[in-house]
Amino acid sequence: MANERLINAYRNISTIIYILNIICSVIFAWHMTYLHLCVGSLAAAMSLFMLIIATQTPKTLAGALELSHRALFTWRGRFVTDIMIALLLFAMGRFGITMGIITILISLSIRSLGNKDKETFQVLFPTTKDPDNINSDGSDYNLA
Repeated sequence: MANERLINAYRNISTIIYILNIICSVIFAWHMTYLHLCVGSLAAAMSLFMLIIATQTPKTLAGALELSHRALFTWRGRFVTDIMIALLLFAMGRFGITMGIITILISLSIRSLGNKDKETFQVLFPTTKDPDNINSDGSDYNLA
C-alpha cells in the first residue's frame, strides 16, 4: 500500500511552493516595468496552473486541464513546467533564485521517491490505461 503520509506531505509541500512562487512573481511584477510585468505574470500564471494541478481544486478546472493538457499530470510534464517556472524565478532576485532552487529540488526529490517507492510515485502520477499514450519506459507522456 502506498504511504499516504508521504503522498500528503509531497502534495502539501508542492502547494506551499507554488503559492510562494505566485507571491514571488506578483512582487516582481509589481515593479510595473514591461519586462517585470511579463516575466512576473507568466511565472504567476504557470505557478497557478501547477497549484490547481497539485491541489486538484477547483475540480471542474482541474478536470478541464487534465483533458486538455494531460502531459502536465505526468512527472515529465510537471518537471518541464517546474524548470520553466524556475528559469523565470531566477530573474527575480534573491527570493526568486531561492524559490527556483527549491522548486527544482522538490521535483527531483519526487523523482527520487519514484525510484525508491514506485507505488507511491504511481499514486502521485497515475499512468493512463490507453496503450497508445504509453512510452517505452511506462510513462504516459505524449508530445502530440
